[in-house]
Amino acid sequence: MKYLCFINILKLCNFIKNITAYILSRITKKVHIYGKPSFASFELSARCNLNCPQCDVGNKLTNRKNNFLNYNEYCKIIDEIGTTMLDAIFYFQGEPLLNKNFANYISYAKQYNIYTITSTNAQIINKNIALDIVKSGLDRIIISIDGTTQEVYEKYRKGGLLSKSIEAIKLLKEAKTELNSKTPCIEAQFIVFRFNEHQIDEFKKLAPAWGADKISIKSAQIHSPNENSEIIPTINKYSRYHKINGKWKIKKDYTKACFRAWYGMVISADGNILPCCFDKQEKHIYGNTKEDKIENIWKNKKSKNFRNILLNNRQSINICCNCNE
Repeated sequence: MKYLCFINILKLCNFIKNITAYILSRITKKVHIYGKPSFASFELSARCNLNCPQCDVGNKLTNRKNNFLNYNEYCKIIDEIGTTMLDAIFYFQGEPLLNKNFANYISYAKQYNIYTITSTNAQIINKNIALDIVKSGLDRIIISIDGTTQEVYEKYRKGGLLSKSIEAIKLLKEAKTELNSKTPCIEAQFIVFRFNEHQIDEFKKLAPAWGADKISIKSAQIHSPNENSEIIPTINKYSRYHKINGKWKIKKDYTKACFRAWYGMVISADGNILPCCFDKQEKHIYGNTKEDKIENIWKNKKSKNFRNILLNNRQSINICCNCNE
């Protein structure tokens, strides 16, 4: 339903091409690629102001050459594929609001009537930034609040203050009222770990009172489930993992092909095109936006090889083994 006002004939036809290519690929076990990406995730920032223990940036495991995605390069990408894009996510590994031009990236995408989403720890949102976010036309903002007390919140959001996240929700709500805007939808998100699962019900009650339009409860991705099993939730429905033969395994069947590789892509701060958000270390680069057009990279040999493995031997791809899609 969220896409209805963002769809036109060109975008719809492109989406049909992508889903047709995926279905034919599944049936024939041979890669078919049509159209252009319907979705893209942009890494506006490869830096973060927090040190979350299950995050590659928080653990200083990423090695981007650039801290921020170049704005001019970004505009070229949007100009090339914006007419066929349904939605765009403006986060990957770093904190997107550290990019001081954040609002400009959103505004440019909105010229192509693209549904826009971002996710933030909200630590730097003040009144002016809140106003800029609302003015940009952003459709949805996810604010991470993984605890209802500072003591629990900071167990994961290392270096963060719960009070700042709550204040950010209030400031965004006030900015929407001041500018008479229905957007962005303010979504308070709670990632469930063992140490905070007892606060889920309290979060559900508090978040609307803070001003959130929507709440979401998300299961946590654990870097190494067997090494960090003590933080996996005990509540089964909130856990991505279950034990098999004494080892923690992802619940979802990751042996099946994944539609995401036919639907969209991720663009890192370095301009590298990646298959999905699970490729945090840029191990499966299709190409770079500075060296070739998106449409060529979308259909090049590297992208076809990756999709071929997805079709025939997905379990051999390292990033797929911890994927819940």
